[in-house]
Amino acid sequence: MQVCVKKLAFSPDDRFLAALGENNTFIIWDTKDGSAIHTRVTEFPITVLTWGDHIDTTNPKHPSYTLVTANQTNVFINKLEFEISSMQYILKQGLCQLPNTGLIRNYNFASIQGDMLFTGTSGGEVCLFSVSSQIYRATMPISSNGLLSFAAMGDYIYVGSGDGKVKKLCIAEGRWNMTHEAQLDSKVMSLAASQDGKELIAGTIGGKLYRVLTDDLSFMLHTDAHTGSINDLHFSPKRSD
Repeated sequence: MQVCVKKLAFSPDDRFLAALGENNTFIIWDTKDGSAIHTRVTEFPITVLTWGDHIDTTNPKHPSYTLVTANQTNVFINKLEFEISSMQYILKQGLCQLPNTGLIRNYNFASIQGDMLFTGTSGGEVCLFSVSSQIYRATMPISSNGLLSFAAMGDYIYVGSGDGKVKKLCIAEGRWNMTHEAQLDSKVMSLAASQDGKELIAGTIGGKLYRVLTDDLSFMLHTDAHTGSINDLHFSPKRSD
């Protein structure tokens, strides 16, 4: 990896670590021995790197994984599978089918919820894709200043945007309705939901960290000690404090 590391993402079981470099390098390492099982220099910069939550345990010793990547023109739902013939893991690229008119976007995040892939764009939209069929489903405009962060719980999704707003949307039965909205100090770069589902932690480009109640999005400033943008947040899998 040269120049700098742009993104890092562990697989759900921490078996693999995927990374994106400034020079369009895309690498996946096996954390057991540190070996690189996939190395590629892409033609276009990849802006999204997200593992799926589900692991196919048909073969418990060598489970299969889903890894989402995206650039300005394409979204890929890739499969990392163990190939018996070569006795190693191989990344099989899966290109999502887009509308005939094209869907050129700058994607900022991706999240898999069941069979649905949510992606956020710099145009302020959430684009939906089916994971199993790898096809585009719909586009929902949310904000005029770009979507930068995302969290999901049950029938609700929470998005952070470039205008400093956090929005709560109910997506039950395929109907999208915004129920609450909160205005923070600056661009909402990161969101993380607590394990008990009662609150979100929101980080902004201004270096402030907020505690936000998921029920009505009422919030309080938790800390403003950071000197730079808060780009990533994560709750412990077993704790909410």
